[in-house]
Amino acid sequence: MTFRPIRHALAAALLLAPGVALAQTVPVPADPPAGGRFTPEQREQMRQRWQNMTPEERDKAREEMRTRRAEREKNMTPEQRAEMEKRRADARERWEKMTPEERDQARKRMQERRGGPPRPTTTG
Repeated sequence: MTFRPIRHALAAALLLAPGVALAQTVPVPADPPAGGRFTPEQREQMRQRWQNMTPEERDKAREEMRTRRAEREKNMTPEQRAEMEKRRADARERWEKMTPEERDQARKRMQERRGGPPRPTTTG
């Protein structure tokens, strides 16, 4: 296992929990496990940090995640931006073609991968 700076926005936000240094790194496997960048244990640690945050800390963390994402996107090459937009459009098209039952199944699979409680759903 190697140590790399956190790149995942949620992980970075969760490290902002009280008592945790901003510059702290989380051990991330050099080859991420199948199904995600973090191990189940790492996701559970991040989930616990998030749950222990106050609503104000969560709001601040979300805003910082948005800022970092915008910065990453701003620094993309035209090719990277085109690839990202293509992936988004493909995912949106697949979602729109799903039946309500398929969408429910997809939401359940995402929830199982996250390992946390279901998120509130929006229409569509």
